[in-house]
Amino acid sequence: MRFIALLTLLALASQAAELFVSSPDGHTEVAFHLNKAGEPNYSVTYKKEPLLLESSLGLKLKSGGNLEDGFTLASSSTTGQNETWTPFAGERSEIRDHYNELTVALSGKGDNRLEIRFRAYNEGAAFTYFIPKQENLKSFTISEELTRFQFASDHFCWDTKDPQEVYRRVPISEAGDNIERPLVVEATPFVALGEARLVDYARLRFTTPSANTFGIKLGSEVRAEAPYATPW
Repeated sequence: MRFIALLTLLALASQAAELFVSSPDGHTEVAFHLNKAGEPNYSVTYKKEPLLLESSLGLKLKSGGNLEDGFTLASSSTTGQNETWTPFAGERSEIRDHYNELTVALSGKGDNRLEIRFRAYNEGAAFTYFIPKQENLKSFTISEELTRFQFASDHFCWDTKDPQEVYRRVPISEAGDNIERPLVVEATPFVALGEARLVDYARLRFTTPSANTFGIKLGSEVRAEAPYATPW
């Protein structure tokens, strides 16, 4: 439920249970796979160089289901769009909406199903979790989001705990928790982490759960019913 904007994804292939998503210009490639525990993971390269290392995906439910591990790949599909739309207000009269989309359908424990949808733009990448209508998971409470963004090194980033405060330029290792979004990271190229379509979901802040890695802390639990989609 997150977007990764490149500041300076659709060719699809399957190899050893991996799915690859490339941007229209071919510069950015996202690899998706399930590890031995059936946990969803992804990584990102830019011009063949690592940008995000293997990072986890998934949702922790308070009760009544598991959307974290034990998954198998049920199916995958692709689509794309190249259109323009007119904003109500802004710097541009038209905005091009050009992306390729990959949907990964996962089957988990207790017949729980989860889809992860990736959209790949020349400007970056985005993904969202979609919980389809299903008999064993009609209503649920999301207590934690397991999304991670693991960078290749301890890059500088621009940290603030409040959007009205002064930003600090610090390494990831010194950023701490409760970080506001969007979060700019001085990778190559620069990256902005954020969210879009924040509807019926908890506002996020970033944390640093491990070395060179940002995680997500939700502002509250999320109560929902299937079918349900998180923000991008």
